[in-house]
Amino acid sequence: MPNRETEYRQALAQADACVEEAAGACAADPRRPIFHVMPKGRFMNDPNGPVYFNGEYHVFYQHLPFFGDERHDGRPYWGHAVSPDLVHWEQLPIALAPGPEPYDSGACASGGCVVRDGVPTIVYTGFAGKQVQCLAMSDDNGRTWRKYEGNPVVAAPPDIENLADGFRDPVVWQEDDEWRMLVGSAIQAKAVRRSSIARRTS
Repeated sequence: MPNRETEYRQALAQADACVEEAAGACAADPRRPIFHVMPKGRFMNDPNGPVYFNGEYHVFYQHLPFFGDERHDGRPYWGHAVSPDLVHWEQLPIALAPGPEPYDSGACASGGCVVRDGVPTIVYTGFAGKQVQCLAMSDDNGRTWRKYEGNPVVAAPPDIENLADGFRDPVVWQEDDEWRMLVGSAIQAKAVRRSSIARRTS
């Protein structure tokens, strides 16, 4: 029986192969943009984690590599492209896939990327029934990524009154010797008030 790392690498390879299956038809499309970051095929969503490292610009994006395929299950992955000049882009293998660990088996959702002590580090939201914050690092100039063994690094939202069900899309930065994180959410009372105003004015 394969171990979890082998299982994970196989999942990444299957996702990359499914993208390649769609690449020919996409490349032949005369309406396809040529100066925008795009996967070779399938569906992409919001960009994540742009970072400059060792002479390359990296950009990641939410990616559904099985979109339009019978294996599609809606779970977002992280696509990845690099450029020396922000004009000519090379698509790299998919950076992150959901699972097989339980904390992100439902999704590798949005986040960012920083360089910490010379190591490119992705900070992202994992989902498996609840949203948690996770890390992944690269030891080979961003070509492959390993998930941090201590994930999730933030396993629950802060204890804030009326915090809505949503705790995702971290942004991380360094101030002096401290790392800080901003995570998106909503306050239930604010949502209720907006809703009642909308009813009164409609």
